[in-house]
Amino acid sequence: QMNADYLQLIATLDQGWEIVPPVYLRPRWTSDTGNVYHFIIKQGEDSTKMITVNDDAMARNFIAAHQLKVIK
Repeated sequence: QMNADYLQLIATLDQGWEIVPPVYLRPRWTSDTGNVYHFIIKQGEDSTKMITVNDDAMARNFIAAHQLKVIK
């Protein structure tokens, strides 16, 4: 099963948005179990948003491949 939030992150990056390090690993707000990654992304100087991605193997592999610092 693909992580829809992860796919949204990839699609947004493909549109020219950039990740602003670090990535934040936080407990999931809607559940007592599991964590999520908060990616701050920007496009140009004026557009910034956050994409929240479930903590799974795909997200961890992406973070490792891009050598992103994670703040817990």
